[in-house]
Amino acid sequence: MRDLGLFDFILKRGKKELAQPLDIPLHELDVLFDDETKIYFEELAVDSKKMLDKIQIVIDRFRDDIDSLEEAEIEEEKVDQRLLRIVLNNRTSLVKKMQSFVNSINVPSQTNYKTVLEFHDSILKRMGDINVKSVKSYQRTKILFGSEVSQILKDLKIMNRLVAELVDPIREKEELIKDIEETREEIGDLKEEISSLDRSKMDLEDRSSTLEKLIKEKNEIQKSLEKMVKSEEWSFFNKLKQEREEIQTDIREVRNQIIQTVSPLRKVLKKFKNIDREKKILKNEIKLDFYIDSPVEALIADKGLEKLKTILNNVEECILSREIRLKKDKRREKTLSSIKKIVRTETLKELIEKHNDLTTKVEFLDKTIDSTKFKQKEILENELEAIKSRIKELEDEEQKSNRKNEVIKESISNRKTLLESKIERITNRKINIQMDRPL
Repeated sequence: MRDLGLFDFILKRGKKELAQPLDIPLHELDVLFDDETKIYFEELAVDSKKMLDKIQIVIDRFRDDIDSLEEAEIEEEKVDQRLLRIVLNNRTSLVKKMQSFVNSINVPSQTNYKTVLEFHDSILKRMGDINVKSVKSYQRTKILFGSEVSQILKDLKIMNRLVAELVDPIREKEELIKDIEETREEIGDLKEEISSLDRSKMDLEDRSSTLEKLIKEKNEIQKSLEKMVKSEEWSFFNKLKQEREEIQTDIREVRNQIIQTVSPLRKVLKKFKNIDREKKILKNEIKLDFYIDSPVEALIADKGLEKLKTILNNVEECILSREIRLKKDKRREKTLSSIKKIVRTETLKELIEKHNDLTTKVEFLDKTIDSTKFKQKEILENELEAIKSRIKELEDEEQKSNRKNEVIKESISNRKTLLESKIERITNRKINIQMDRPL
């Protein structure tokens, strides 16, 4: 007699109370469901045990059948010797096959339906194989040992029928068993989905905590930056920095003016370079390439522009002597005019001096300005941008997690409703699954 389960206890309360769904905590549901449905499997186990006992009896008798065949005697002198050899050889073969077959059969002591089904499938396959492999041995052995072979075939047939009948009760309840097994899995799936929601909530809480800390850190950095830029010291250094930037702009403008002054001579300097390579007109310390490729740096390094004047005087002579040929007279006159302007006026020299004065001012400002203050501000600003980016990322993740959790909650609710309906269909009892904690 099965134990009185919770479902049965409720049943005792009367039909009026059964109209109300039975509240069952989720953490107890699988145990209570197993308790309610175990009667089906207990009944199957009882039926299976009875049938397995019958099969064991037939197997034991089958062993005796094999022994009887192996030990059977005939009057050999009355039988054709050639026929005798054929029959005896086939008997030996048949006995070995039957012994191997029967020794491979292990009637299970466990009577749960899965074990019974596995035994059924296994033994049917073996019986099919032994019948196919032993057809000739049956026929030839039966010539002289007809009764013994007939008994073996008879018990094989009985065994085959019993094995087939073994699973009949299981087949009859196959849909119910399938529903019960699926329901067990669905109870586990519901619990796992709730656990998944719990983990997601914990992740969300951790993310919210991190987000809160980052927002606090962001506010602190913003206050530090505001305090920094409002200080008198910052105002002073910032003015110097702006002055430095203005001077840098002037330096760039002066450099452009220098380049514009000497750039018309670049092509003619390249031609003079080829002449100088052959005639060695310039002294070694004058690097003509420097004036062609980096004119501003070359002129800054050329005190009083003495080296440049030497170069241009030689270029002028080469133009006048036609060693340097310019295709158009207009071009020739313009080049000579540019050389005279540089050599005979102070324009370029004044630009170089202005450039040097501005550079000196920048160097002075660089020494005066506390660069660590600007570096500190830059570090804080970079850190602030990184925190803002991380905050945005966490806020996006938080929104996604909230949407995901809502989807999981809806899935849990639907799964719960379907599970309650399925359990009612199996047990004929209305239930209400109570969650162990709010979703």
